[in-house]
Amino acid sequence: MRHQFLLLAAAASCLFWSSNAVQAQDSYFTRNNAFELEAGIGPNFGLSNVEAMRKNKVGTDLYGEFRYNFANAPLSIGMQVAYNILNRETKGYNDGYMWAYSNYDYTSTDLMLTCDYRKRVSKLATIFGGVGIGMCRISDSAKLQSLGADVTGEGFTDDGPSGSMAFMPRVGIHVANLLRITAGYKFQEKANRHAFVTIGVTFGFRQRR
Repeated sequence: MRHQFLLLAAAASCLFWSSNAVQAQDSYFTRNNAFELEAGIGPNFGLSNVEAMRKNKVGTDLYGEFRYNFANAPLSIGMQVAYNILNRETKGYNDGYMWAYSNYDYTSTDLMLTCDYRKRVSKLATIFGGVGIGMCRISDSAKLQSLGADVTGEGFTDDGPSGSMAFMPRVGIHVANLLRITAGYKFQEKANRHAFVTIGVTFGFRQRR
């Protein structure tokens, strides 16, 4: 009788811990997929800190990201490709007599490995925070200078295409297994550093085991 009681107690304990493990695992994600694909767009903004630039107007970030969700840990790893358009306002000469301003776009392409910590907070929402690290390909460099430039932006010079390291802290929320809202900052060559807020559509596939 005693042995039967111990067996029943052991079985109950196993069921209890299994249930907790499932609940813990379920608390990480709003969907039970090993892989996710996301595509999104959003505004970028920030202060300019390069010569001949006054400020940064609202630009655009476009991106795609492929992620793997771990089954037994609240982590996701992935790969992101992003294209950034930053709208800088140039400060140039108008007929050599006065300062005037015009827009000049910087563009860059990022390729980064990403890692996020995730926590489910309701049946429809998962919050996350993480980082990305990789490389940035830049169309116009931070050494752009004015050499008697006019208001159209012509006459500005730069070092041409270049590359730099890219680092991206980010936080956000994943809603209803569909929308992912993210805010963060991209540290890269100083002419292309910027804050961003994006909204992405996610697609999950292959059940986690």
